[in-house]
Amino acid sequence: MEIKEGFFEITVKESKSINDVRFLRVNFPEKDAAKIHIYYSKLKEREIQNIKSEIHTIVKLSDKALNLLAEREFFEKGLVVIYSLLKNHDFLMVTDVGFSYESIDVFRVLLKKIIENFGNKCIYFVRHKNEKVKVNFTFIGKRYY
Repeated sequence: MEIKEGFFEITVKESKSINDVRFLRVNFPEKDAAKIHIYYSKLKEREIQNIKSEIHTIVKLSDKALNLLAEREFFEKGLVVIYSLLKNHDFLMVTDVGFSYESIDVFRVLLKKIIENFGNKCIYFVRHKNEKVKVNFTFIGKRYY
């Protein structure tokens, strides 16, 4: 299977048809998939702060914008885990499970920016939730993502 670099949204059905062992599955119910909470808890605090700093240099997302997200903690952990995994893996398959509708759109935008920073990596973002909600994080005339 040829895997292209970049960010791609796929359906659950499409994800089930991909049996390529080069993909690390993130947040899937399978035993060998990387779980966001478990992986995050294994990271050292210093590592977490370094990763957050690196993410903030790529993506300018304010605390004000993050506070609007219902599951802010999970959202931030997800970004840290995926960024950390991209450092060691070329191909990730990430599900939207655990994210609210409004967070999915923001998460997708941020993942696109992060993957652009890495260059030769790939993220397949598996959409369980079909409905998309556009959220505009504009405050005082500035965009924060």
